[in-house]
Amino acid sequence: MKQRSLAIAIPGESMPLEAVRCYGRLMLRFMSHPIPGLGHLSQAMFSASILPYARAKVVEMALSQGASHVLMLDTDMTYPETLVERLLAHDRPFVACNATTRRPPIRWCAKDKAGHEMDSSKGRGLQKAGSCGLAVALIERRVFEAIPTPRFFFEWTGAGWRGEDIWFCDRAIERGFQPMIDHDLSREIGHVGNHTYTCEDVAGSAQADESSPI
Repeated sequence: MKQRSLAIAIPGESMPLEAVRCYGRLMLRFMSHPIPGLGHLSQAMFSASILPYARAKVVEMALSQGASHVLMLDTDMTYPETLVERLLAHDRPFVACNATTRRPPIRWCAKDKAGHEMDSSKGRGLQKAGSCGLAVALIERRVFEAIPTPRFFFEWTGAGWRGEDIWFCDRAIERGFQPMIDHDLSREIGHVGNHTYTCEDVAGSAQADESSPI
């Protein structure tokens, strides 16, 4: 079994209580249930008002720590304590969870190659994505090393802004690294806003849209 090392990359410092609890349980899981083949565990945390800069900084820190895998983990996310072992089990260079937005109307963030929203409430297993958020994503070192600076960038297209996560996905795909969405795990994460938004809120938001007057 190949030896792996993991750095948890957190672009921020302030966590809501729900996320603190999840992170604590994640750490306890590491200590009580060692993952076969996973050796060194480290953390990279950096806060900045410009998100692409914060993401770039924590990735630089993670790579400098010698990590073979980087877990991108935003401070406003909730997740099960088994998150890491389940993502590692896929043995893919780029696998992520499909987060929801945290402001109504609640939508899934990941899109397929045709640009359609990926519905993780119905999806099962792994599915290729054209783009996805990086709020909960496990990415191998070689993916970052293949992408030149800037790895993360806000881009104006003329029709609107493209986020730094989409910028990263585009460049990963160009270099042969396909983002994969874990639909099953996606249904177990949450995005903390006024409350913790999950897959159930996507359905509720869609029903509200349908019943709203034009």
